[in-house]
Amino acid sequence: MELVVFANSLENYAVPFAAGVADDATGFQETAPVFLSVMQTFMPVFYYLRSTQGARYASALKLFNIWNTRIAANVLAQVLPGIQKMIQGGQSNQIPPI
Repeated sequence: MELVVFANSLENYAVPFAAGVADDATGFQETAPVFLSVMQTFMPVFYYLRSTQGARYASALKLFNIWNTRIAANVLAQVLPGIQKMIQGGQSNQIPPI
């Protein structure tokens, strides 16, 4: 029962962001790391409640997906120049045939 209450709290928190009512940029900056960490920890609970109880938690899952993707994109953007440099170097670094 306590897990359901907590899952409902996460859903209630996510609704304004998922609906576009709350300021996404501020919410992301101030709360994304904690929200994503809690969501990752409780993902099995969401799965169980969705598959056995018919609960949706659409807003919590939508916000998790958006913010998690944004963090991944930010990390990848930082390493992309290095990856591109490696690709270019790998394409030009060939052993000529004898």
